[in-house]
Amino acid sequence: YKRQVITLDVEEADCHGDANNDFGEAVSINLGDAVANQVCLPDDYRDYYTFSIDPVFAVTGSIDLYCDAEPTTLGIYKMNEELVYEESVTSGMASITADEVMFSPRDYYLRIFTSNDTQVSPYLLEMNLDLVDVTPSAPVEITPDEFYVDPSECYFHENIMYAIGY
Repeated sequence: YKRQVITLDVEEADCHGDANNDFGEAVSINLGDAVANQVCLPDDYRDYYTFSIDPVFAVTGSIDLYCDAEPTTLGIYKMNEELVYEESVTSGMASITADEVMFSPRDYYLRIFTSNDTQVSPYLLEMNLDLVDVTPSAPVEITPDEFYVDPSECYFHENIMYAIGY
């Protein structure tokens, strides 16, 4: 039996910019999809994606980011670019659950951001979210004397109003 030594030269991945580096260039992603990409300094330190939640659905599950390069974060933003929730990658993963965010019907942005200046940061983003139809089966007609709510958000779909408030 004769041993053989093979030497491999593994080149580091190059840092190159792509087309989804700000809110205006966000790439659409569907619930249930997965995307593999990379972020790196100085030219491509953030990637943006966008997705929508329709009015008659509640959301379950999570959005998961797998990345070995820390510090890297996964953030969810409203379309006005207001931060909703952010999670840092620890031990190779960041996960944001639907319970933590309490998604309401609207369009959202996802941002993957790194400040790791020593390596290219490949990642896998998984949209492990499911929609549950919450259309009322027997809506009740009410009059203003019977109803009081201090709504923080209202959504109309067909002839049904959804109000979130106190």
